[in-house]
Amino acid sequence: MAKKLATGEGTNKHRAHGEGTIDQMPDGRWRARVSLGVDADGKRKRKAIYGKSKQEVQKKLRKAHNANDLGRLPTANKTTVAEYLEFWIENISKAATSTKDRYQQDIRTKINPLIGKVRLQQLTGLHVDSVISTAAKDEYSAASQQKIFAVLSKSLNDAVKRDLIGFNPCSKSDKPRLGKTKHTVWTADQSQAFLKHVAGHRWFALFTLAMFTGMRQGESLALYWSDIDWTKNEIGISRTLTDNKGKATIGEVPKTDAGNRSIIVPPYVMEALDKHRAKMMMDGHPTAVDNLVFVNHAGNIINRNNLVSRTFKPLCEKAKVPVLVWHEMRHTTATLLLESGIPINNVSELLGHASSVVTSKIYAHATRTGMAKVTAATASLFQPVEEKNPAE
Repeated sequence: MAKKLATGEGTNKHRAHGEGTIDQMPDGRWRARVSLGVDADGKRKRKAIYGKSKQEVQKKLRKAHNANDLGRLPTANKTTVAEYLEFWIENISKAATSTKDRYQQDIRTKINPLIGKVRLQQLTGLHVDSVISTAAKDEYSAASQQKIFAVLSKSLNDAVKRDLIGFNPCSKSDKPRLGKTKHTVWTADQSQAFLKHVAGHRWFALFTLAMFTGMRQGESLALYWSDIDWTKNEIGISRTLTDNKGKATIGEVPKTDAGNRSIIVPPYVMEALDKHRAKMMMDGHPTAVDNLVFVNHAGNIINRNNLVSRTFKPLCEKAKVPVLVWHEMRHTTATLLLESGIPINNVSELLGHASSVVTSKIYAHATRTGMAKVTAATASLFQPVEEKNPAE
């Protein structure tokens, strides 16, 4: 039989209202059961608190009372995970529209079928485990599993912040591990061979811009003519191309604050853009103010998938260079710059990373090579000086 004690002394038979009781469970743990008033529906709120010792439970009990007095203790409700996630997407999440679309896809297909009907306050780490393990059994990649986990973790963190639940169940689950992705990058010679092969192509200026600036594909395809400063050789980047429910949309800001940036480009790139402008004018496409720099033959947004599958990859094969995915041109630019000894903070600024820490994590291999060249360069700046023998 469990031993029952008031939260004060065991001999106190007149504990204060709502003070609660503490008893020891058959498994040795201690438990406090306390009433915390009534909720908005008039139902009494009760809470059970567990600990390894009576002192631990007493401490947790005091915190529960303090939190309740301040109005921070989660209240019982019948909200399901599916209901909460729908509310979270519509009212709480600050993600970009395209990211929300992906969130909703994961919620609809991978989360709700398994735990959508579970009450939010009854959600546990085991529920999270079941979602991730099912995704693994269905042969979703580790990256996809991480994205599913991220949706749950972000949304449940917001639920904790708003006192809907006491803790994030994802903290009781193991985050899926993502193996290191090995990117294919071109050497300087291969980059030169590709650009030489595509000279005169309709998208030569686009390929040149990507290779010389490391711009993201969405940033390049969202450029307006007004973003180009012809006198300063500068290009302003302030928006990106995203997919909104399968439809290409322009207008969202880049993924980080650092993504809003102005970059100085070489005269060679400006010349390519100027020639591209002349071709667009000949085709009857407007080349001023808020008109896109790169458009398809009909003057509309370029289909990014067709650009890669029907144009870029076949050109790689014809140029006899390794076939890349578009983003690997960006990796190529960053790798070549870092290996040549360009300071990482400058490369980070060019790429629009949130900080040079992000750059160093992605391009650790290149930074090591670059630093070796920097070391060799500094060594050649000075002649070694022989240390004199103090006795001489």
